[in-house]
Amino acid sequence: MTAGAVRETASILRERILAIAANKLEAALDDLELADSRVSVRGTPSIGMTLAELAAVAYFEPYSLPAGVPAGLTHPPVHAPDVDARNAALHDSRLGIMGPAPGTIVLVFVFLQGLGTNEQFTYAFSTVPQEIRTGQDIARPVRVELGDQAVTIPLQPTPGPVYLTLLVSMFMHGGIGHLLGNMLFLWIFGDNVEDRLGHLSYLLFYLLAGIAAMALQTAFALDSLVPTVGASGAIAGVMGAYLIMYPGALIQVIVLPLFFIPFFVPASLLILFWFLMQVLGGLADLGATTGSSIAWWAHIGGFSAGVLLILLAGGRGKPRASPTYS
Repeated sequence: MTAGAVRETASILRERILAIAANKLEAALDDLELADSRVSVRGTPSIGMTLAELAAVAYFEPYSLPAGVPAGLTHPPVHAPDVDARNAALHDSRLGIMGPAPGTIVLVFVFLQGLGTNEQFTYAFSTVPQEIRTGQDIARPVRVELGDQAVTIPLQPTPGPVYLTLLVSMFMHGGIGHLLGNMLFLWIFGDNVEDRLGHLSYLLFYLLAGIAAMALQTAFALDSLVPTVGASGAIAGVMGAYLIMYPGALIQVIVLPLFFIPFFVPASLLILFWFLMQVLGGLADLGATTGSSIAWWAHIGGFSAGVLLILLAGGRGKPRASPTYS
């Protein structure tokens, strides 16, 4: 099968799966007598996502630069209050204690990226696949195609080896919406994984998953000049760890922004469905002559690394005592 046939098959399969999910969701809304309130985002360029993706896929915000490329909305799931008892029996503690990763990400975006306005820093430390392949820094404006758009990206000199960007770029983001979506995912899935691994081991795990994510994205776009930033790859690794550690946990998915409709979904189903969408998206982009605003292979690489690292660590880690609060 040719690369073109693989892309076409994957794209058709992904669209059909999402269409089925959308139909199921609409039927569920009808059952809840909320049919008049449902919202369709099909064909809206500024949103670019179906209702099924908003409600049931836990989609990541696209995080390839440059800013201004139409991006999707991120509405991740939240833990359901009425299943806290079940989840508490699975988790080591109800309230996870977050380590330095989220704070570092926010500080980098606010102070170093200037809330996304400091292009010199952003384009100096974002990961550029061609730089990683050649080991040579590219510090000049480059013309790239993203979908049907041609844009000029002012790549900046990277202080130090270009391989440093594999680490730094995972703490950077393309916009406030991108940042908030990723932080919500990290809060939902990361705290319990960190509780189980411990702060230091979790930080090491997070960094390894993020580097693996960027490495795989680079491997599938060796000559690309499109810079990539974001924590999504590392957070995909956290989701992979959560899948192994807490497959029976229940996640409440809500539809925003107009109304709240709780859908109680097993974590394993939600995460595996999300991963399937990433694989199909990546296959649909194989061999494409233009860049994509979504780094599918970074998500796939981070998730796969997260699963592998947790399995190598013994599968579920060591339970830690729940904290006591006064």
